[in-house]
Amino acid sequence: MVDLRVVVARFDESGPTVTWLGEYHVDGEVNFRLGRAGDELVADWPGFCTLRAHRRTGDSEFVAAPGADPAVVDKLHRGLATALLRHLDDKLTLHAGAVAIRGRGVAILGESRAGKSTTVAELGRRAGVEHYADDTAALEIAAGGGIRVTPTEAVSWLLDDARAALGLGGGSGKVAVDARRRGAAAAPLALMVKLVFDDAIAAPRVRPLHGHDALRELVPQVVRFVIDEPRAQLREFDHLRALLSTVPFFEIARPRDLASLAPTADAIAALLDEAAP
Repeated sequence: MVDLRVVVARFDESGPTVTWLGEYHVDGEVNFRLGRAGDELVADWPGFCTLRAHRRTGDSEFVAAPGADPAVVDKLHRGLATALLRHLDDKLTLHAGAVAIRGRGVAILGESRAGKSTTVAELGRRAGVEHYADDTAALEIAAGGGIRVTPTEAVSWLLDDARAALGLGGGSGKVAVDARRRGAAAAPLALMVKLVFDDAIAAPRVRPLHGHDALRELVPQVVRFVIDEPRAQLREFDHLRALLSTVPFFEIARPRDLASLAPTADAIAALLDEAAP
């Protein structure tokens, strides 16, 4: 979870002092942090890369750390770093995978390791499905109504067991797998799904999310660069209100067993068929 304790640190001896406003920890180590040095916003993935952006001018700089894995740096540059800069333009990006099924967009949300990438890859094996995002779904909200999802990523990052279940091989650990078909243009967002595991059930179980329940699930999935300005928070609320009033949102609980992949994809396709075109 995000640790909102304030931490003051320096990038280097000559750099500006940064007040770290939020930190994300994995196994006790800082995996990602957000901060500010005056008008400069800073996003840092220790050991991999740093993004700096000036709040007033919009000028930005993305710098890879010496010796960082180029594949990981490229993933962060195309995904989260770009999403953070979109937030400076008052645009909404969700921590979510996304596909278009016969031209209609589906955003797939969930906590870390909930199986978003694996589900996107499973859907991508089916006819009429195009890959839009692995973990950063970029949304465009039209002034006159309507929400579209735009392509951001061309690969799914999959662990060994997921690749085996999908009939994909090669490498060990988490590996980038090219999408079979990538979306080329924005698609209308027709459905949002949150994935959760529940080992007490034998088959996927669907329930709709409405009102406070839906908002509670969406808020943590917003990609934010500005986290200390009330105006930005109000704008975000407007975006989420438009999203929830336009796009149906469901939770799909399913067993952790990878044998549930196909039934989960079937459930998503069925929900899309039921959604108003």
